[in-house]
Amino acid sequence: MIEANPFLLAFAILALVAAALHGKTQNHWRFAAMLATCAVACWLLLFAALDWRDAQWTKLLESTPNPSDEFLEQFNSDGASNTFILLFGLPASLLYVSFCFGVSRGIRRLCHRADA
Repeated sequence: MIEANPFLLAFAILALVAAALHGKTQNHWRFAAMLATCAVACWLLLFAALDWRDAQWTKLLESTPNPSDEFLEQFNSDGASNTFILLFGLPASLLYVSFCFGVSRGIRRLCHRADA
């Protein structure tokens, strides 16, 4: 049975919740600090998600009595996922968080205009 990666779920939910809760921030420095903090937290969650996936692979490998050569090769072919997340995880997280905050601000502006 395949389990959902809890760290990827946290990655997806963290920016949405932070964007929904940030309120009307008039201070641009506070908004930028919140955006940066959320992006770094999402980046770290990507590393945790990768470690969780590796742990699941290890558990699957240990539970297989006689793994085939194909399975062992697939287990050992990590590729460059750690390097990819190291180099591109923070910009991707920043884009995702910025998108969530932008959508949140847009929705708030539309609601404010509808009330006026």
